[in-house]
Amino acid sequence: MSRDSMPLPRTSIEPMSALVRRFFTLSLRDNDWPSDGKTLQDVILIDILGSPIYKICPPALDFQKQFWKRVVVRLESYCDIEEVDEQIYKVYLPLISSASSTAASRFEGAPPPSFVTHFWSQPTSSTIVSTTLLEARTTIQDGTTGLRTWGASLMMCQYLQQRPEVVRGKAILELGCGAGLLGLVVSQLGAQSVTLTDCRNDVLQQCRRNADLPPNITSQANIATALLDWSEADDSDDGGPIGEFARSSLVDLIIGTDIVYAVEIIPALVQTLKVFLQHASSLKEIIIALTVRREETFDAFVTKLGAAGICFIVEPVVPELGGDFFLTANDVDASSTFKMIRIPAATRALST
Repeated sequence: MSRDSMPLPRTSIEPMSALVRRFFTLSLRDNDWPSDGKTLQDVILIDILGSPIYKICPPALDFQKQFWKRVVVRLESYCDIEEVDEQIYKVYLPLISSASSTAASRFEGAPPPSFVTHFWSQPTSSTIVSTTLLEARTTIQDGTTGLRTWGASLMMCQYLQQRPEVVRGKAILELGCGAGLLGLVVSQLGAQSVTLTDCRNDVLQQCRRNADLPPNITSQANIATALLDWSEADDSDDGGPIGEFARSSLVDLIIGTDIVYAVEIIPALVQTLKVFLQHASSLKEIIIALTVRREETFDAFVTKLGAAGICFIVEPVVPELGGDFFLTANDVDASSTFKMIRIPAATRALST
């Protein structure tokens, strides 16, 4: 099967409206709306209601209710169209009837997970592809932060979109896979294989379900999941269970995003990196993207890397706010400070 995901029905969708991109990522803003009714209605009918993704993986209903209300109010106020297309009312009116139950649910707990679809351009062509996830809409769900996408993952997606040769044709292993966005994007960029790892089975199961979503027409053979607990890395000659995993894995590149989230996990993470450098014979490089929330946490990480004899390069990176992955980012992610840590395989000789 193709690694490209489901296209929209238009022959040419460039430039794709910011309104469409934000609708599918639940991130609508006031300045996204077209200035005339005909354009707005065409965008709604062709790029949203006409999208196969909307039919099978639509955004959460509570978001849709707010969105369609704003659409109807705007369309009814424009003078350049005679009437609102009935297809729009057919979507909106049932949502109104469920308003009372939706309002009550706001007080019952966190919002439910939602499908989120990112549209982005393949770097080697003008083709727009999509990556769809079902992800949490809260910071923590079921005791883990791993069921949603974080800013550093968007940063790494942008970084690799601009440098597809970094992953093309290579065996990739991701540490801490989150909801699976980065792994799916890497697969679509042409990686030979992608192994998504985490210490929790529920996170891995959600990643597998996301990879199997119909819009993600990704070669199922090249995406795998594996349980990997950093606490199992030790400094013995064989590296413990992590060493066994590293020796049995074909991996050219290790990637990770927002995995340095607390000082407490740094020793286990650094030991895991060291074990992979020592025991994964095919490994060429490790790239980690971090959101710098606390300088002391970042400093503790790079200090521990140095103490472990691991050579690294710190590469400041700036999000392209108008680019595919940050156009729809929330204000916190868009204004964050990111850094890229690159660890060359030459470190292997120093960390033994």
